[in-house]
Amino acid sequence: MGEGSQDGGTVENCAKQLNPLQVVVPYGGSGVPIYSHPSLAGSLRMSRSPDGKELPAMSSYTPARKRARKQYRLNNPEKWRKDRRSAVIRWRKKNRCALLAHNAVANALRRGKIRRPKNCSYCGEKCKPNGHHPDYRKPLEVVWLCTPCHNKEHDR
Repeated sequence: MGEGSQDGGTVENCAKQLNPLQVVVPYGGSGVPIYSHPSLAGSLRMSRSPDGKELPAMSSYTPARKRARKQYRLNNPEKWRKDRRSAVIRWRKKNRCALLAHNAVANALRRGKIRRPKNCSYCGEKCKPNGHHPDYRKPLEVVWLCTPCHNKEHDR
């Protein structure tokens, strides 16, 4: 994964590959906009609201699902490790630009080129904040957020 690798291993190459996000506003312009990549066209799971309008399905993450996943992990540790590892490899291939941006920040922190603040940029809480990339094409431009604020930012 060097700077000059043939598979687009630089941040500059990633910037050329990124397509702008499309905004999908469900059910006639009201509600929360959903940002999706053009390559995901038609892949949003849809459900129906109580009044019959079609809208994107919410997360299938429930306490019962969480318990079932934990039980599976405990009952099948070798298979779970193998599945998890292959999922990580798939994510790294699919999200090359994000991976390069994360590595750039980690290297810059280690070399002392940038410093992690002691407070969250949004709420000001004293913590060890996580770096959030609003734009992966600018890998060293990060917003430092505490975990709750970082989760809220990704939920938007």
